[in-house]
Amino acid sequence: MLQCNTLKSICSTARRGQLEFLRNYKTLSYSSRSESEEADLEAARAWFRGFNESTIPTKISTTTGSKSGGSGGQHANKTDSKATTTWDFDTLTRYVPKVLHEGLRNSRYYARRSNAMSIQCDSQRSKHENTRETWKRLSDEITRVYKERVPGAPDPEQKRRVEEL
Repeated sequence: MLQCNTLKSICSTARRGQLEFLRNYKTLSYSSRSESEEADLEAARAWFRGFNESTIPTKISTTTGSKSGGSGGQHANKTDSKATTTWDFDTLTRYVPKVLHEGLRNSRYYARRSNAMSIQCDSQRSKHENTRETWKRLSDEITRVYKERVPGAPDPEQKRRVEEL
């Protein structure tokens, strides 16, 4: 990474103005968060350190079974092995940091009409295994949204380097 002074020496006057704009923009992007937003992000980081599939209680979900369909012969035609697990969104958000709510609402599993997260699975032969898989998918989705929405905490050395620019 080139230092700012090096760039100034090789840039034309017009480019220097753009360089200054970028430098100021970078500084603003780090300092533009309010203290409450920063506190929300830090709370989300702390929550995620302890997050696992059992963080969300099973009692807030509803799981229904149905015939999975497709090939599989008599077993697929006679058993209710497909699992559809639904979590009421308002109830689910009590267990998830506020920073993640909008990301979950934009998730492919969010059902707008029922205001719920709904995940279906019929990849396994038993309803119990498919139910477990729906919980794993919810956990994976929460993890994906977390990684998308919550930036890593910058270390003090990085903050110092940005301020020097």
